[in-house]
Amino acid sequence: MDPASELELSPEEQAAAIEEAKGEAIRKDGTPLKCLSCGGCCRIYRPSSQGGAFPDHLVSLEEHAINWLHKFVDAGVLNINKDGKIVTGKVGIEPLHDPLNTISKKFDWVDVERCQFCHPKTGCMIPRNKRPELCRSFVCW
Repeated sequence: MDPASELELSPEEQAAAIEEAKGEAIRKDGTPLKCLSCGGCCRIYRPSSQGGAFPDHLVSLEEHAINWLHKFVDAGVLNINKDGKIVTGKVGIEPLHDPLNTISKKFDWVDVERCQFCHPKTGCMIPRNKRPELCRSFVCW
């Protein structure tokens, strides 16, 4: 089974998540309550054994991060230049961190367990229609 398929929401679940998101309640640890309804899907680098979306029982963090890199490249969000360096893609949004190098955070407030395009206050920085296909079904942001 594809681990990503476990994250897909039914239309009923999407509607419920949208309704729940209207209150915008936040837990003491900073997690929006709306994230709890769908499992913290933007925490793509947090192990699933700790409540995140990274299937640590199936692949290593490096393999998982590389799989996401390919999803971002395919969507045009990131690119790999001729020197093999990861650069901003045609969407023009700079990532907040490099999941393969967690000390590369651009700001102290960046949560390296979240997607590199997930701003802690505003959510996904990528327009919905430019996101990787899997991310388009996440209704929280």
